[in-house]
Amino acid sequence: MRIRTIIMQISAIIFFGSFTLFGQNNKEINSKSKKEMEADSVEIVEFHKFKKEALARIKENRVKIEKLESKEEDNQKKTSNEYDQKILELENKNNELETRIKGYDSKKMSEWESFKMKFAEDLNVLEDYMTRMTNGSKKMKE
Repeated sequence: MRIRTIIMQISAIIFFGSFTLFGQNNKEINSKSKKEMEADSVEIVEFHKFKKEALARIKENRVKIEKLESKEEDNQKKTSNEYDQKILELENKNNELETRIKGYDSKKMSEWESFKMKFAEDLNVLEDYMTRMTNGSKKMKE
């Protein structure tokens, strides 16, 4: 009987002691999770800010493309088919960028930096292309 009581007491100590140890480990895990969550939330805020700015630039690009179309109509260039094709390429690229930024899943934050760099580069190339078209340059970067 006495051995049974001692075994029960030891079992209780081990049982309740494991809760205490688990609680300490759990606090460490939670504090790491909070830090990671804060870092993720900063990235998510950065993502939404970038997305908003990118969509504004895409909207501005639409206006510029419309101006380029009206410029072509005013000039009635001999190479209007070639010019129309370039305008169509601009519209398609601008629409493709809009689809990419709207379709990006903010849950893929591990890929965010590489996506952002590639997207920004593509957007800058498009805007550079439009600027050169506006200025009448015939050499266009693909």
